[in-house]
Amino acid sequence: MESFDEMGSAPLLQPPQTLCTTRRIICSTLAVCALIAFAIAGTSALSAWKIAVNGDVPYGLPENELEFIESQLSNSLRLTGKLSNSTETVQHLGGFCFGHNSPALHTPVGWIYLVIEGDWQNMNNLILALYDDEAVHWQSAQAGWDESSCNEKLRYASLRMMPRAYHGKPGFLISILGHVMPRHWHLVLMKCGGPFSTEEDLLMPTEQHYSAWGVRALSQWGPSETWPAKCPKDIMGDVSRVVWKLRRYVS
Repeated sequence: MESFDEMGSAPLLQPPQTLCTTRRIICSTLAVCALIAFAIAGTSALSAWKIAVNGDVPYGLPENELEFIESQLSNSLRLTGKLSNSTETVQHLGGFCFGHNSPALHTPVGWIYLVIEGDWQNMNNLILALYDDEAVHWQSAQAGWDESSCNEKLRYASLRMMPRAYHGKPGFLISILGHVMPRHWHLVLMKCGGPFSTEEDLLMPTEQHYSAWGVRALSQWGPSETWPAKCPKDIMGDVSRVVWKLRRYVS
């Protein structure tokens, strides 16, 4: 599992909008109450707020964090598709927008969990590159995307990582920490300098699919969208930051 602080077709599955809106209104109301209590009571209220809103987020082993988010996958935004099997692959999967929260909480605003249905023998040199929407990352990479090599694209990545085993399957787990503003996060699978399969495997290719979840993401977009729409308003993040500033004056 990695943490990151700000620094083909895929069917898009959306949760019911009414449910999301109602949940956000309820959570926002709770946020105001909890953060005002924090502004008055201090550290003990902060701990209670973190658990009430985020759950008791585990730290340390990736398996513990995966167990924590698995119960949330059914209600999370999801991207699915088929992996390319070419000799050198750069495959944009789409991405997710995540919100922001107070630096005082020290907890992720969300997680990206990507799993590949396939053999480990076909994972040689596979890299997941993650790009946020800052000028030095996705914007710079996009400026020369069609002309740049696989390794040149990697230079602009906010984070890159190799797959590890999750329930025996190749996968990636990234926690997103965001304290400035809601941001777009683009997912790109890369195979620099080698095919997904050996020459022998290509004679009888195995179809491989991926599933990527944006746990607590505000929105999502597919592979063909390199410049997605503006992130939705993050009410909870705005409230969190305002009350954190208030807490500094109260204490």
